[in-house]
Formats: sequence, structure tokens, C-alpha cells
Amino acid sequence: MRQVSRHRVADHRAAPSKAASGRRAVPFARSGAPSAEEPPVLAARVSATGIYRGEINFGPDATTVLPEQSSGGAFLAVFDGEGNHVYSVGLACGDTWPKVALDAESSVLLATGYIGTVNLGGDDLPSSGSSNMLVAKFDQDGVHVWSKSFGDAENRETDLFDMAVAPDGDPVITGFFKGSVTFGGATLETAEETDTDGFLVRLNGEDGGHVYSVQIGDRAGDSPGAQYGKGVGVDAMGRAVVAGTFVNSVDFGAGHTRDDPPLTTDIPNVVMARMSP
Repeated sequence: MRQVSRHRVADHRAAPSKAASGRRAVPFARSGAPSAEEPPVLAARVSATGIYRGEINFGPDATTVLPEQSSGGAFLAVFDGEGNHVYSVGLACGDTWPKVALDAESSVLLATGYIGTVNLGGDDLPSSGSSNMLVAKFDQDGVHVWSKSFGDAENRETDLFDMAVAPDGDPVITGFFKGSVTFGGATLETAEETDTDGFLVRLNGEDGGHVYSVQIGDRAGDSPGAQYGKGVGVDAMGRAVVAGTFVNSVDFGAGHTRDDPPLTTDIPNVVMARMSP
């Protein structure tokens, strides 16, 4: 199991209980009649994601067995605060590690590379390259909200390394691509077909629409190197902070560039950048 994401909103009607991690949930204190403006009580959710081969079952019986994957599949498993299975999903992904996060309403966001054709409850999402990237949202009960696919039609690769969720529920994802990729804004394109550039993309949490996308590439005129977005976080003001590596040079656009330090040519360097909301 690669990654576990945990989000609890305690029910004021329930006694304190222990979640899967063993931590104690403290219920809300409330007095008087409920106000019409009070938000609905949300159920606690614990989610896990990773890769598997063969079959895997997170549920109570044979009806919850995930599809067999001979060459690698991604799973998403969601449980309630007592560890009871709520829902789980499996899809073909090769050896790409998926990422999972939960928003403030206990909705689950899944991001993974994948191959073949996938349908998570919306439209069919055929992979157009050697590996496409998929981002999907489910509500706290596993109902499909939206799902999007991104990749290069010329059999090249688009994949991710990390995902975070902004305070407003927008997923922010970083990774790398070869060739070109469009997230709903301007097309991002590498200088050469064999070049590898990083990306940072923010999608609308409500419908998966494009908010912004940034290419982490080579500075114009420089020899192509290799740039990767490796990690991302979002602060309380909604500003994304991305960390990655680069060789030769790196360009985040708008004149924000960096060069290899002396004596480090062909050795990856670490770079960090912060974006406005």
C-alpha cells in the first residue's frame, strides 16, 4: 500500500470512536436546536491507494473483488471511520503509483497514470499514448462526480508524481510529459520529441475544468535537459508550492529561470517555486 489519506469530520450524535489509525475522534459540542445555516454532518472517511497484481479485495465478500490485473493495476479503497469498506475501484495502470487526496467534504480525488480504456462512472476514457494521466473525483459514498484524461496522441507519456488539494477543493497535480499535453488551457509542448518537461496543473474541484497549467521546461535556446515536477503542496491561501529537478536549465515562464550551478552539468538539481492562487 503506497499512500493513505485520512479525513475526519466528527458526527455530533456519535460517541467518540477510534479510526483505522488508532487516533481518537472528538465530537462537536452543540447545544440548542440546529440552525438552518449549519453545514450537514459528514461521515469520516479513510482512503488508500497503490498498485496490485492479480486480484485484491478490500470488501466483505466476492462482490467487491477488484478486476484481475496481470501487469499492474491501481486501486482506490475507501473505508468509514470504523474501518468498514465503503467502496473500491481498480484499473489498469502498469507500474505507475497513483495518488489520493480528500477534500473538506470527504470527497475523494484520485490521480494515476493508466493504459487502455477506463470508465469510472462517466464517459469512456481511452488512453491515447503509452501512458495517460487520469484524474477523477468521487463523493463520500463513491458516486462518480467527474473524471478527466490527459495525454499525448503520439504514443508518448504523461504521468504524475504528486497531488494536493487546495482549501477550495481544487486538485493540484505535478509530474512530467513527453511531446505535448493539453489540460484545458494552452498546449504544453517539449522542445524535442525525446525531451522531458515537468508540469503543474490546477483543476476545478467542482467539474474538473482547467484553472491553470504551467510548463516546467528548458529556457528558450538552451540545450534540452530534463525537468520533472516531483512534489506539490498548497498553503492556506491556495498558493501551490512545487518542487522538482532539472538538468541544464529550468523555466517556469514569465522570465522565472534558473541555470545549472557550476560543475553540476548532467546532474539533476533541485528547484522549488510558488504560484499565485
